[in-house]
Amino acid sequence: MTLKELLQRKGERLDKVPEDLLSVIEKQEEKVFKQVIKDLDKLDVKDGKIVASKKNLALINGILENIKKVIFGSEYLQAIKIFANEISVQAGLTNSIMQKTVDDFSDDEMFKSTVKASQLNALALLDESAIESNFLKPIAQILTNSIVSEMRFTDAIETLRNSMVGETAIYSKYAKTYVKDAFAVADRQYSELIAKKNGIEFYRYSGVKVEATRDFCNERVGKTFHRREIEDWGRFKNTDKSIFDYPKKLYTTKAGVDIYWAGMNYNTNSANIFSYLGGYECNHSLVPVATYAVSKEDKDRAKRLGYFTE
Repeated sequence: MTLKELLQRKGERLDKVPEDLLSVIEKQEEKVFKQVIKDLDKLDVKDGKIVASKKNLALINGILENIKKVIFGSEYLQAIKIFANEISVQAGLTNSIMQKTVDDFSDDEMFKSTVKASQLNALALLDESAIESNFLKPIAQILTNSIVSEMRFTDAIETLRNSMVGETAIYSKYAKTYVKDAFAVADRQYSELIAKKNGIEFYRYSGVKVEATRDFCNERVGKTFHRREIEDWGRFKNTDKSIFDYPKKLYTTKAGVDIYWAGMNYNTNSANIFSYLGGYECNHSLVPVATYAVSKEDKDRAKRLGYFTE
């Protein structure tokens, strides 16, 4: 593939790979909901209301166990395995891009170890512990409340439906953010490591503009920046107002974190800006650019800022 094709492929996969896994998760949610409806028939109901009883409360653990059995079916486990492997495939694309843009490109065992660590981090977001914390506990609370409050059986079903399937489904909402971010962050971390090891100083903010693209990304996409300029974004410092008007603090969270752009990851700083970039669910990337391929305008700006010398 040409460099242009590689870059396009790499960008497209930031959306496609997570979406493939999310589609499987959504299917599993439908199966789980059907299983829960089947299990709810075992509850004692009187005059259309669930009876508040020890027997009904004791059924909750069985319902949760059946949920886990359905979720961790072969389709889900295979989808997770594929997702983890795609992190390695994405790293391979980055290698191919570097081979076309950097003289004497080198790969080493450190890069492979980084891919492995990213795969393990991604899998941890989708394992039994994650399911327990982000899905089973909320469902258990809904079931308990439904029994203790003697909720109407039909209302309990509707509450569970809203929490388990569709746009408001608890687990897919969790997965949508963390699956997309896990893949994108793994891609960016690998690119950053391999760029530093090969002496890269400049990066192109790569990706496409879509209707939902945040202003932070819209102002940067398609432009090339020096490494230290990018670090300044994580310091919430504007090094050159001729490029964009930034930063302007939007608000401060209850925890005291200052937010400078919509969607900003709360933990953003000058070191991890290369990983988090635009923030939660950002599908842009920083593509390393060899110095000889950087425009005179971009190099002159970096020189003016004291960040670059030839």
